[in-house]
Amino acid sequence: MIVVSDTTPLNYLILTQTVHVLPAIFGRVYAPSAVIKELLHPRSPQAVGTWASSPPEWLTVQDPTHTAPGSLVGERRRRSHWPSN
Repeated sequence: MIVVSDTTPLNYLILTQTVHVLPAIFGRVYAPSAVIKELLHPRSPQAVGTWASSPPEWLTVQDPTHTAPGSLVGERRRRSHWPSN
C-alpha cells in the first residue's frame, strides 16, 4: 500500500506526539515537498517546524510525477495555481 500524507494529518499527529503510529501502521509514508514547506511555515508550532526540518527516515518527500485529470491533486493544483509537472 502506498500512503501519501497531506499537511493536516502530519501537523496534528506531531502536535499530539502520535506521529510514530504512521510507520508502525504503514511502514513508509510519502509527502509532497509542498507539505514540508507548509509544515515549516513561520506560523507553524515550533514542534512541527522542528520535526519538518529533519523528517524521519520513514517519510519520503517526493513530488508526484503524474496526476490524472480530475484527480484530487490535479484539482487542488488547478484551484491553487500550483505549477504543472
